[in-house]
Amino acid sequence: MQFCRSQALYGGEQIAIDGSKFRADNSRSRVTHKKDLQQRVSGLDRRIGAWLDALEDNEDNDDQGPNGGDTQGALGALRAERETLTERIRAMDDAQVSAQPDTDEQARVMPRAHIGYNVQSTVDGKHRLIVDVDVVQNANDLQQLYRMARRSQRQLQRDRVQVLADAGYSNGQLLKRCQAPYVPVQRATNNQGDGCYFDKSEFTYCGEGDYYECPASEHLPKKTQSNKQRHWLSNHK
Repeated sequence: MQFCRSQALYGGEQIAIDGSKFRADNSRSRVTHKKDLQQRVSGLDRRIGAWLDALEDNEDNDDQGPNGGDTQGALGALRAERETLTERIRAMDDAQVSAQPDTDEQARVMPRAHIGYNVQSTVDGKHRLIVDVDVVQNANDLQQLYRMARRSQRQLQRDRVQVLADAGYSNGQLLKRCQAPYVPVQRATNNQGDGCYFDKSEFTYCGEGDYYECPASEHLPKKTQSNKQRHWLSNHK
């Protein structure tokens, strides 16, 4: 980086950002899902409840449980296992993931069930030289535009750079924070609000003008319609 900068190999005016999925060593079969942990916790709760019921029915012998087992020892083991599973569920909630690889815990489940990382890279427009790289855990690129643009801006020591990226980086909030972004609209993603789609019941059709009115009271004239895929594409004016 320093050599390229010293030899004026960077133009520093335009950069392109893209992400690549790199596979981890973790096998797809070696993944723990949160729903499975929750089911195991529920099963442990039932077993703990059975031991407690047996203990209550056999007050004269606190050491004997179902089938003559060691009640206190069994309860201790079951509770310890439950605490371990609960900690794993809590850690997955903190990381905001529903599945975690067993071998490479820092990797994530990517599209098509691949286990790996999302490697972000930026390239300068002058000689197509790499400016910056970073490894993230996000399965998509929606949150990476502004962050990678700022990192590259600091590397290039420029006050302003033009940013190019594909539709996978189309995020309305992050686009507004960039000085000069060139990113196509991602039509399959809601780029505003909390990232959720509006239900079709929230759109009102007007037959006279052949348009839909969206929840923001904007008119959406028809652009094209696909009866096969049951899609209605509109332009927002």
